[in-house]
Amino acid sequence: MPQPIAEGDVAAIVRAQLGAKLPPEAPVTAGSTLKELGLSSLDLTEIYFAIEERVGTELDPTAAADVKTLGELVAVVNALVAKAGGTAPARA
Repeated sequence: MPQPIAEGDVAAIVRAQLGAKLPPEAPVTAGSTLKELGLSSLDLTEIYFAIEERVGTELDPTAAADVKTLGELVAVVNALVAKAGGTAPARA
């Protein structure tokens, strides 16, 4: 069964994807914009694939096409997980 994802899990995936491009002291929070984090479209695609692996289901990538912040991304992912029959959204 698909599982929701917490904001902290997405932040960890973002840090792993960006590696040295993101200073360790840089905040990665629900309010962080994808632009502020310097995410390219390729980075975002890789992050989305990693999120799919974490939640245990394939997600519609077009649903996240207009997200601007990490919090929005988490909300979209958890809504898709719930629609796919997952449990209640995870908390950070």
